[in-house]
Amino acid sequence: MTAIRTAEAFDALHPFSFETDGGGRIVRVGKSLGKLFPEAVRAHLWTDVFELLQPSQLSPATAPSGLRGEVITLVNPRHRGLRLRGQVVCLADEPERYIFSLLPLTWEASQLVQLGLDITDFEVGTLIFDFLLYAQAQTAARERARETNLRLEWDTKIARLLHQVTLDTYAAPDLKSAYRIAVESVCHTLDWEVGHLLVRPTQDSEYLVSSEVWSISDVEAYADL
Repeated sequence: MTAIRTAEAFDALHPFSFETDGGGRIVRVGKSLGKLFPEAVRAHLWTDVFELLQPSQLSPATAPSGLRGEVITLVNPRHRGLRLRGQVVCLADEPERYIFSLLPLTWEASQLVQLGLDITDFEVGTLIFDFLLYAQAQTAARERARETNLRLEWDTKIARLLHQVTLDTYAAPDLKSAYRIAVESVCHTLDWEVGHLLVRPTQDSEYLVSSEVWSISDVEAYADL
């Protein structure tokens, strides 16, 4: 029963981690990490299963004693989309056993699902699930803030345009001049290269006709209009 509780605790706290003996052989793999590998990785040297990406200045020894306390980044050659970051911990009661305590370098659960995991691998209340929820919430909040700022900038731009057009057309000497001011203001504000105004010939007309008012940023480019 003790062994079962220990295995459950390991999976709950270190779902993407693995444990090695003093010779560098993998003796235990976290549940989520184990699902990513079609082959059994137990009894393999950890250096045969993972590549050490960080710290690059250290050459990985068979036993990870030289990596204790370092922030490391590992990748499996067959699943290069999943990178794991964490530390190597020496078990206090077993000095020749090490845990590579790791978390995936990812921001969304969907990224892990694409690598072969199922959403049921993440249970509410576990560290990895809470981390993913927090990261997704932060990403969603930033996206909402960006969209809100864009809408505010657009609304401000249009409000300023309407205000300025109202002032400028009010002082125009005739209707056609007012039309030209309005079209040029709109094109300038919205970065339109060509603008043309259609109007009703009479108030009750059901069709539009050309006002003969144009705004063209490059006359030569549109000479055939």
